[in-house]
Amino acid sequence: MTTAKSKPRWPTLREIVFQLHWFVGIFAGSVLLLIGLSGALLAFREELLNVFNPGVFKVAVREEEALSPQAVLTRLREQTGEDVVMLTLSATPGDSVRAQLAPKAGERKGAIVYADPYTAQVLSEPRGTAFFEWVERLHRWLLLPRDAGRIVAGGLALLLLGLIVTGVYLRWPRKAMSPRSWLMINPRLKRRPFIWALHAVVGTWVLPVWRGLAATGIYWSFDSVRSTVDGWAGAQRAADTKKGKKVQTGTSPGVLPDISLAWHSFNTHAQAWTLASVRLPKEDAPTLDISWLAADAVHERARNRMRIDLQEGHVSQDERFNDQSAGKRALAAIYPLHMGSYFGLVGRIVVTLSALALPLLTITGYLLYLQRRRMRRRAEAQAAGLKGAAIDQDADSILVAYASQSGKAQGLALQTARALEQAGQRVMVASLAGYSLTELARYQQALFVASTYGEGGPPDAVRGFAQALSSAEVSLKHLKYALLALGNRQYCNFCGFGRALDDALQYHGALAVAPMIEICDSESAPLQYWFSSLKRFGADVSTPEIAAGYAYDEWEVVGHQLLNPGSQGSALYEIALQPTQTNVVPAWQAGSLVEVMPRQADADVAAWLVSQKLNAQAMVQYKGRSRYLVDALSESQFPDAVQAFVDEQACAHALNPLAARRYSVASIPQDGSLQLIVREHIHAKGIGLASGYLTQRCGLGSRIAIRLIENPAFALAKSDVPCIFIGNGSGLAGLRSLLRERVRCKQHRNWLIFGERNHQYDTLCAQEFEALCRAGSLTLDRIFSRDGNGPAYVQDRLREASTEVCQWVAQGAVIYVCGSLQGMARGVDEVLAEILTRQILDELTAQGRYRRDVY
Repeated sequence: MTTAKSKPRWPTLREIVFQLHWFVGIFAGSVLLLIGLSGALLAFREELLNVFNPGVFKVAVREEEALSPQAVLTRLREQTGEDVVMLTLSATPGDSVRAQLAPKAGERKGAIVYADPYTAQVLSEPRGTAFFEWVERLHRWLLLPRDAGRIVAGGLALLLLGLIVTGVYLRWPRKAMSPRSWLMINPRLKRRPFIWALHAVVGTWVLPVWRGLAATGIYWSFDSVRSTVDGWAGAQRAADTKKGKKVQTGTSPGVLPDISLAWHSFNTHAQAWTLASVRLPKEDAPTLDISWLAADAVHERARNRMRIDLQEGHVSQDERFNDQSAGKRALAAIYPLHMGSYFGLVGRIVVTLSALALPLLTITGYLLYLQRRRMRRRAEAQAAGLKGAAIDQDADSILVAYASQSGKAQGLALQTARALEQAGQRVMVASLAGYSLTELARYQQALFVASTYGEGGPPDAVRGFAQALSSAEVSLKHLKYALLALGNRQYCNFCGFGRALDDALQYHGALAVAPMIEICDSESAPLQYWFSSLKRFGADVSTPEIAAGYAYDEWEVVGHQLLNPGSQGSALYEIALQPTQTNVVPAWQAGSLVEVMPRQADADVAAWLVSQKLNAQAMVQYKGRSRYLVDALSESQFPDAVQAFVDEQACAHALNPLAARRYSVASIPQDGSLQLIVREHIHAKGIGLASGYLTQRCGLGSRIAIRLIENPAFALAKSDVPCIFIGNGSGLAGLRSLLRERVRCKQHRNWLIFGERNHQYDTLCAQEFEALCRAGSLTLDRIFSRDGNGPAYVQDRLREASTEVCQWVAQGAVIYVCGSLQGMARGVDEVLAEILTRQILDELTAQGRYRRDVY
């Protein structure tokens, strides 16, 4: 055997964007993590320094007035013996005075000292300032030389913008206009789905802030960008005076200027100021420059500037921030926007949390990447264990096809192929990404492992295949298949793609040799059953442990009633069951399913044994334990061709277990029994095996092996919203359980549209539904296709009531459809798309407001 690859194909746009997103994220993630952490620290630098330096940046407030700037300058000269080139004063009581001294010999920048505003006493040197200067260099230049660091930081800002754009594209939900789809995390998600949701939703929350941070970072990093933006804003960028700046050679302290008159003039003109930076005049300069912040300033960079004559005190220049052009004001807001201070404390907190989200998304991105890589390596290792080269795609091959998003489905497909190979089967392993339904027609047998991505969608690589499911015109009547569907039960459309694939295969005529097996990543029993069921394809991997993990319970038939005597259609029976092991009926949710394990008719088993001349009471090994041959045969398919067996054990080895059948539960636990509505299935050879078993061979007192199965995709909505129930035939079962639960919970806005053949014989559950109508709990529309002048179906009634349907949907109604896929369900889907538009119907599906249980 095998492995084989599907035909080569060009990657889709989504796959290309996906790879770019991961590559950039892995490449730049570690550095962006550092930028995020450093940015979060810088956002609250002042508060952190205050905490670690009590009594330095703020002193105890006193009753006396603070010293004048002239007095502060005089006392600082006495204590330091140095000139002060910049004095920063605060109008807030208790704030220290910040003084920048003239640089010493060999230095570019002088020391910063803090002084008591009441005494001008120089305070102790603050701790941590050197650390925050290092953090700032890391954040702005990555500790590189300034010019090179700016370019690297700008490149990272561009990469961050690329991550934003590709991330939005990759996570674009079906219902793009729903805030819940973008911004909510389901807390019940676990493992990889939770990590992905955390990565995607947190990324969405911080996206606007990140976009602003990246844009401002690009502005500061590239001179060409900055010059262009400044030009648009009407601001001439000053030449960079820092380059080539001379190093101070050292001078003696100069004459202390008298700024008292200028300061008095400033107070007269500025009035309500909160922060003022006084630049002391150089040498014999006659004016004093003051940059100050008004009490009503919109941000810390909304500074006003004043130039005052030292001798006469008159103001020669008074530039107010609010008088500047809009472009210049916008440029001044860039730094406050980057730091978040433009929006006050709330803005700073938001920016800090957004900066901290960079490490979070880096870590979750790495986890998702490593999990995907681990799954793929495991799949590659499993593929390497398969022997031989690829074989021809002929009818003798068993196709094992997978649809995988993260690699888990691919790994399970390869495990399946290995089990078949070890049994001597010829196997073709391929991704559905390179297949079509037409190509599937080459095979007689196929096993599918299909993963669902997000809210019921296919994996990215299989989108093209999924879109062609309903449009392809091909017959698959010769194809026998089994399907393992992977999903997460926390999503409304659990295993949505697996169910769509199962519906499409059956619609095109393929025969399911076993019911579709659905598995959540935390469940093991269905997976064990999948591998045990491979015996139908020639691989016997069943064990007693596997059988125990997928156990059926024994229930007794306590009710058996024909619902439509005299009907032109097949008989419909209501069958009531109660557990034999306990007197308490177990709980289940309305809309649940039951899996029934049928048995062959005793007469057919006896006749087959006689034809083979085998002893019915011979003990054989079957399913890992000793059984009478007659019992083993009653639970198995008869071999297709008559053949002579050496002995009874050889016959047991040739048996394949019967496939279980699923039925919708038609009752709720409060009814006291589990009720089914089963239609006899008539085909060319007679009555169907499972339906005949339930309707003809299991009378009152009979015992049946069944298993309850949750069906979250068809569960009731949690809130009291209107509900429209649509169905036909035995599809009444699932609808009736939902309706009974709604009535029990006093939820009365229910509309049932139900179709059958004749009013005289097929008016099912007439008394129950009429009572609900009289009580105001039900609006009922019965449609009978064989009465009247011509055929009429439920989809015709929907089209007639299009206005009412639109009104109910606008009021939040949930639509439930239960019944036959090829006739009723497909017609209903087309009419609903006609009434509501396909886009709205897709949105309802994504919201869990269009739910189907069809067969």
